[in-house]
Amino acid sequence: MLFALFACQSPSDDTAHTDTAGDDTAADTAGDAEVVTYDQIAPILDDKCAGCHYSEPEGLPLVSDGAYDLLVSHPSAQLPRMFRVYPGSLEDSYLWHKLEGTHLDVGGEGEEMPSTYGVPLTEQEHDLFRAWILDGARP
Repeated sequence: MLFALFACQSPSDDTAHTDTAGDDTAADTAGDAEVVTYDQIAPILDDKCAGCHYSEPEGLPLVSDGAYDLLVSHPSAQLPRMFRVYPGSLEDSYLWHKLEGTHLDVGGEGEEMPSTYGVPLTEQEHDLFRAWILDGARP
């Protein structure tokens, strides 16, 4: 029976996600684009986030070798019912809500990220985070 469910899915069923900002243009072109991995995300975290998120008291050290494991499929300290990054889902990823400024709408707290003290993400960096999460938040 499970085989029948998977056999009936179209190739785009597993990538047709939309975010809470109402942008339903997430037509993922997996066949046309390279899959985004954490190796592409880590330098952005180092550059834009690690200035504040550098140690455990901050709740999320993003400069350690274990930063990936603290992000992906790991409950958020601010909103424990939601993973920081839920592979494949923007709606269920607290990090995405922090980047979008919708974290308060889902019951979170604090500031949008990067904070007012940080350097904002470029459009390309923002798009990389989006693609990385939708692509399954691969290492």
